Amino acid sequence: MERLQLTARARADVDVDGTGDVISQLAVYDRLVKETLQPDLQAAMDARDVLLEEVSEYSKLRDQTKFIQSSSLTTLKTLVDLGSDFYAQAKVPDTSMITIDLRVQDYHADMTLDEALGYIDRKEAMLRKRIDRLTEKGAKLRSDVRVCLEAMAEIYKLDKADREGRYEEDKY
Repeated sequence: MERLQLTARARADVDVDGTGDVISQLAVYDRLVKETLQPDLQAAMDARDVLLEEVSEYSKLRDQTKFIQSSSLTTLKTLVDLGSDFYAQAKVPDTSMITIDLRVQDYHADMTLDEALGYIDRKEAMLRKRIDRLTEKGAKLRSDVRVCLEAMAEIYKLDKADREGRYEEDKY
């Protein structure tokens, strides 16, 4: 809604009666696209990418949890990523409980495998809703950019036609 108001303000700045400078009219739209719409679009897509990565991590966790559950493993030897793709071997003595990073400050929760699967499903559903909202926002921003570019093209065409009309009048 705020963007539409900004677009309306930008249009109000454009001199529709044709007495103003075409360059300044085009600059209004150019500024709107470059300073507002494109940065907002980039921020929305970056936020969406972060959420997609998080969904991927939860999907891997779900697969690993289901594997542990279906294999009836009581202990587990695995490689753990310590960061920057540096792995260390780890032994899990009791696989009946797992610890999940809640992604809220430094809070973690110990859960049974069934509780963890339920949590993962709810978390993924919530993340997918946020991804959908960001995708819609991105589509809206792309549309707004397209409208501004079309407006700029129209202003340019009108100015060109006006100049050509004046040239024809000067010939006679």
